[in-house]
Amino acid sequence: MKRRLSAAARGFTLVELMIVLVIIAVLAGVAVYNFAGAADKAKTEATKAKMAQIKVALSSYYGTYSAYPPSSGPGGGLALLLQEKILTQAAAKDAWNMDFQYYSPAGDKGFALISCGPDKEPQTPDDIVQYPDQ
Repeated sequence: MKRRLSAAARGFTLVELMIVLVIIAVLAGVAVYNFAGAADKAKTEATKAKMAQIKVALSSYYGTYSAYPPSSGPGGGLALLLQEKILTQAAAKDAWNMDFQYYSPAGDKGFALISCGPDKEPQTPDDIVQYPDQ
């Protein structure tokens, strides 16, 4: 005698299982895409925080010497802040482990502090730039 199973006891069909797998794959893809963007945003925000730290160090230097450090030359730029222990080595690199670029055209006229950003290439749209008045 053949026993008839109720609809609840029969289980899922292959089509139903495939639909569930497709839905899970789509949701996983969306989650990974959103997570990747969040990681870049977090690194950008961490870099901006380090730049704020450097701006404080530059303000401290300016308060002592009435000028910002020169951009180039021996011991110029951020290297001068490191030598004088106003800035730590960890703060002198951005979130992508690249050195910040520092330019001061005239010691008392301000400066530009630049991170090359995620692509690690200078003068591209993703660069992060800070000035003293920002």
